[in-house]
Amino acid sequence: MHLQFLSTRIIRTAFVIAIVGLAWINITACENFHIAASIRTDTTNTGTTTLLDTTVCFQRDVLPIFLSNCATSGCHDTFSHSDGYILSDYANIVKKGIVVGSPSRSTLYTIMLSSSREIMPPRPQSPLSSAQTDIISRWIAQGARNTDCSTAPCDTVAISFTKHILPILDRSCVSCHSGPSANAGIILTNYPAVVQWARSGALLGVITKSIGYSPMPPNSTLDACSLAQIRAWINQGMPN
Repeated sequence: MHLQFLSTRIIRTAFVIAIVGLAWINITACENFHIAASIRTDTTNTGTTTLLDTTVCFQRDVLPIFLSNCATSGCHDTFSHSDGYILSDYANIVKKGIVVGSPSRSTLYTIMLSSSREIMPPRPQSPLSSAQTDIISRWIAQGARNTDCSTAPCDTVAISFTKHILPILDRSCVSCHSGPSANAGIILTNYPAVVQWARSGALLGVITKSIGYSPMPPNSTLDACSLAQIRAWINQGMPN
């Protein structure tokens, strides 16, 4: 009787361990899907399969989001470091709140999705867009590396607002220039509004930090490719 009881307990314990193990595998698989989705295969006419890297670059895609939305005076810049967070450079961003490979366990990411009063950026500032949070999620899932795409080819042919310009503005400008509290009343979230500022010369003036214009973004500078694409878009007639 005693041996039968022990056998039953052992079987139950093994069953629980198996269930927990399957759950963990499922969670890991879901998060690793981001990595798999960022790599696609291309078969050339020679039959050779090549991996095309479509990963997020930290310096080009991720850092501007943190600089525009988080590393501001009174929040998480070098001087304020609210709650002990400095979010103005790679070393400090990954130091606290980032779990490499796991967006769901990274506090800096999950708090951006929160529906509570602790959401970041705090109200009344506009929350991050789904495109911005997706960039951060993919970056964490891909290893949260300090990558720089400055040597990658820069496409300046057939530039369109929707495909090229809006993503640039989304990661570097819309945190200040969207919604009812947009800085100086300037909205940079839709095509007609951006075209208005581009035609006046103000858009190019502020992003190139030309004399007579307030430099934008205030805490950083757009990368060379983004500047080249905006110039090309304007020269090509600003297609949507």
